[in-house]
Amino acid sequence: MNPSCVKAADIPKTCEACGGAFMAWFERAHACSKRCRLQLWRRSQPRKQRPPKLSADVIAERNRERMQEHRRKNRAAILERERVSRARVPLFLRQRRQRDYNLKMKYGPEFGAAQYEAMLVAQLGGCAICGRPPQDGKPLFVDHDHATGHIRALLCNLCNQGVAAIDACAEWLERATGYVARHAGRA
Repeated sequence: MNPSCVKAADIPKTCEACGGAFMAWFERAHACSKRCRLQLWRRSQPRKQRPPKLSADVIAERNRERMQEHRRKNRAAILERERVSRARVPLFLRQRRQRDYNLKMKYGPEFGAAQYEAMLVAQLGGCAICGRPPQDGKPLFVDHDHATGHIRALLCNLCNQGVAAIDACAEWLERATGYVARHAGRA
């Protein structure tokens, strides 16, 4: 074969990607197929470094910062949206929700406005000791044991203060009855 008659397609080469033999169409060919060319191209590209995975605490802190920034930038719009939202809910319902929230925060998630209403109905709408109904629309006090947190009953202000005095000093009831007896004859 005459070397001047050799075509570019007749050049035997070895694929740099897979190592297989192939007949090159031109002198600069390095790969035998599209797949091998793509593989060589990928090898030549610099590898992207992935950022390290963030912990849940870092993600939460970033979200908190983003939320604070959003609220700072959009404060007027947020306040207006909240005002419109509050205006849609009737006052008595907002007060009931607030009461429910306050009771649950103070006495635990198992005691809310529904349990308060149930106790009030069970006590016939009045104090568990004296039976008087709430005065001036004020709610009855939730009496509970301060040592254990156990809820006992609903009491009016006077009975609640009396029970608190008895809890503080066991002899208080005897002293109070003696005091009243001593001063009963005086006018």
